[in-house]
Amino acid sequence: MYGRYGNDLLNAVLVICGMALVLIGQIFGFIILLPVSYVFYIFAIFRMLSKNIPARQKELFAFLKLIAPVKSRLKIQKDIWQHRNTHKYFRCPECKQWLRAPKGRGKIQVKCQKCGNDFIKKV
Repeated sequence: MYGRYGNDLLNAVLVICGMALVLIGQIFGFIILLPVSYVFYIFAIFRMLSKNIPARQKELFAFLKLIAPVKSRLKIQKDIWQHRNTHKYFRCPECKQWLRAPKGRGKIQVKCQKCGNDFIKKV
């Protein structure tokens, strides 16, 4: 594997998607999904064995840029769930930045750190 690109997150996602297509095809009898899953596997192997490392990194960065909003939203939802008893999460009315404040304080004046907007929020 010396001089080859190797494995990364995009390859793992391609293999998982291929396995999901095979599973769905087997459960619901969609035989056409089997060759489609082979396309995912072949592309993952091609990326793994490729010597054109800058091109593979460019593909990976484009993929990461595509999934960044989803990861960000999932992280916020995880934080909201973990701190649901102690903090209240809300958005700034101007810039839509996520903010949090300790629960049980009543009405507080909040200043957004991103845009500097002042507003009153009940927590």
